[in-house]
Amino acid sequence: MHPRLRELQRFPIFSAAILFGFLGAAQAGAFNVCGDGVCGSGESCSVCVADCRNGCLNYTLSSPLAKSGCAGDDDGDCLDNAGETDLAWIVAPNYYYDEDENCSGAWYTQSPNATRYGRKDFFQVRPQGPGVDLWTSGGGAKTVQITYFLLHPHDCQNRVGFGGHQGDSEHIRFLLKSQDLSNWAVVSADYYHHNRVHTFSGEYLKARAGEIGSAYASVAADEDGHGSWPGQRGSSSACAGSEDDFCFGTCDCFKGTMAAALASGYREYLAASRNVGGPCPERWRPSAVTVGGGEAYSSFDVGLGLGLIPEYWTPRSDAWKKFCGWECNLRFVSTGECAYSVNGKSGCSSALSEKIDTACFTTTAAPTCPCTGFAAASSPEVESAVPTRLGRNQLLAVVRNLAWLTEDQTREIEEKIGQANDPVAVLSPLLAGRSHERQRETLRWLLVTAPEKWPTAVAPGLVDPRWKAAERTAAAGEVLLRLSEVLEAAR
Repeated sequence: MHPRLRELQRFPIFSAAILFGFLGAAQAGAFNVCGDGVCGSGESCSVCVADCRNGCLNYTLSSPLAKSGCAGDDDGDCLDNAGETDLAWIVAPNYYYDEDENCSGAWYTQSPNATRYGRKDFFQVRPQGPGVDLWTSGGGAKTVQITYFLLHPHDCQNRVGFGGHQGDSEHIRFLLKSQDLSNWAVVSADYYHHNRVHTFSGEYLKARAGEIGSAYASVAADEDGHGSWPGQRGSSSACAGSEDDFCFGTCDCFKGTMAAALASGYREYLAASRNVGGPCPERWRPSAVTVGGGEAYSSFDVGLGLGLIPEYWTPRSDAWKKFCGWECNLRFVSTGECAYSVNGKSGCSSALSEKIDTACFTTTAAPTCPCTGFAAASSPEVESAVPTRLGRNQLLAVVRNLAWLTEDQTREIEEKIGQANDPVAVLSPLLAGRSHERQRETLRWLLVTAPEKWPTAVAPGLVDPRWKAAERTAAAGEVLLRLSEVLEAAR
């Protein structure tokens, strides 16, 4: 371990009370017996508190997700944008690849090529029900869904019945409930895989998490095909129970067992920095996707020499009707398939618009929209500007004092800080789009919440995923602590 990281572990912030306090808080609570004692999708967390608090995975935000007058919202759902990102970040599950995976950017797999095969993570938080703008911290249960989009450029399968294709648009969806808008319980999750979906109860997710000593649900990608699974049990390498029987015993999702993969660091957390917003009555968020003319899309260059290629979140009826993983710039109008092969594959995956959450919700000021699809009203709105009073020199000093960075790494980050409209977000993408006051509030919350997730709150490249868990936590903790000091001094 670098001497500076060892020194950081002596900070009070790394005390056992802080490190493990959240885990205890998430599972604590002395409540009377209520309902059937099972956390499932039918729970009402204002009536059956015991089921939601004891039987589910629970997480706490620094402030209510919905605020009076829809404060903090710019995408039309009356949920605070910063709160959406914080909730998606703290709920984000452990994500695993099998060690024989050939199409990922994970360092521990067969062919780690982040440029060519690296997964692109996006998320969406969408409320359910009427009158979201009237939500308060009292009254009945409120419901939101978090959808994590796991977008792989390629599916490498070469098994009978599973031939692989360009683009692999995977997703999972968590159903959460809260009474006070700050404490949220995961009551169920939908895991999608190979044109199938299975719903797992909150009780199942918490049981698997307990078996591996985690406070988070698990999502495992089956080898080369990336179908999403919760794991059968902590001591197994199986993707699930009977749900994965269709692959005739070929589904293997972990490097060793689920527990061993977690302990060895053969996993990551899903990223939660690209909040797409959504279709009417929401609006697409220009900070996460490109929007214009009622359409939303994301463009990436995956290293094939073709430059940036768009993939669309909104429905298309032309050649761009499917998701080809940014691998194809020439497609057939009739089918949406690619006109040429990449790695022997020319077929493409189902459209991103089929994965977007279109669940019904209303606000008293929202436009009338169909609850079963998209509407033209999902046009973008320009987001409010982020204050940039903070001097870049303070942030440059933070980077130069990160002793584990190489000269090249330091120079690259310095250039990004010099060019960025929001230089704080260069070091912590989680803080993007927030006022300095909200950035300060978030950092105070982060520094006493889920230390094992700190590495996902800082920019990629600041922490090496191959380091031991304690080293990653210490390094990320220093970045967040220094950022907090700079922001507090700039008040």
